[in-house]
Amino acid sequence: MCIQNLYRTMKNRFYLLLTLVMSLSFLSCSSDEEDEPLVPVRAPYSIEMEVGEKHGIVDVGSSVLISMDPYVATVTPYGQISAERVGRTWIQIDGKQIVDVLVYPHYTLYNTPYLYFGTPIIEVRKALGKPNVESANSYVYYENNVVISYYFLEGFLSEVQVSVPAAYYNILVPFLNERYSLAAAYGRGNVIADYVDELNPSVAYMCIRLGITNSYYTVTYYPVVPIKVPVQEQPVVEK
Repeated sequence: MCIQNLYRTMKNRFYLLLTLVMSLSFLSCSSDEEDEPLVPVRAPYSIEMEVGEKHGIVDVGSSVLISMDPYVATVTPYGQISAERVGRTWIQIDGKQIVDVLVYPHYTLYNTPYLYFGTPIIEVRKALGKPNVESANSYVYYENNVVISYYFLEGFLSEVQVSVPAAYYNILVPFLNERYSLAAAYGRGNVIADYVDELNPSVAYMCIRLGITNSYYTVTYYPVVPIKVPVQEQPVVEK
């Protein structure tokens, strides 16, 4: 009974936090942008920003400004750059890549896992080193307070799951929002929300599923299109 009560409390807190974060994001986007002081950026320029920051390109005149990746950063016709998610992009001015924008996170709960799906198991081991726990179909690594599990389908990386202790629930939602785009939020069951790595889910490479199990939250990364396991050619048997 105590475990069930803890489970319900964790879910309720998480849904409340998720709703609060989404509401604050909406209010921030709908507020008068002119009220926020902008840091002037003169092109050509390289700029480093934290998620949520706004900077401004000065002397744009009648130039046409385009962000090469609005998932990472957007730009208004008047030159205001908004850091949306962690990553790197360019701002084009009249068709030329002028402003190099690098967006950093505010929250760092764990390092981004190895997410090259379809990679052979031996290559994953070379990249990450010896796992703390291993089996024929999985590698498990301990990183600070989280556990990162890599799962393999017939020897090829097919899924990655990060287990996060319940104590970090107030960090996990903003941590994910800084990196991924919320695709769906659920109000029941063990699945809390789905994220993708693109603004348009139909062209996303990866889905990130936020769930809950016992006293842990789980973040599961998997490809939108399942990996294709290479077909092993059968040896020709001479008759």
